[in-house]
Amino acid sequence: MVRYLIVCLVLISIPCVAQAPKKQTLTGCVDQRGNDFVLTGDKELHEIAVLHYVGISDDNFAREVGHKVTVEGTLSKEGDTRTMRVTKLTTISESCSSE
Repeated sequence: MVRYLIVCLVLISIPCVAQAPKKQTLTGCVDQRGNDFVLTGDKELHEIAVLHYVGISDDNFAREVGHKVTVEGTLSKEGDTRTMRVTKLTTISESCSSE
């Protein structure tokens, strides 16, 4: 019985470890679309991901609108929407050009 319980606990924990999110880095331009702040591609301005800060208010993205940035965090996808939970943001340029 004890052996069976240990095997069950090990099997339950394996999927959790395998699905742990990886840190990723994305670069693009910050834009506000409705109530969301998003990272867009440089040229086409297509949406790369919706941005959410970890530990502080998303309103802090407002000062970065129109800036080219690199964000680091975990990326998840629900349906067609990709969401980046940002742990670090670095400003590359204070403007985004479509060149």
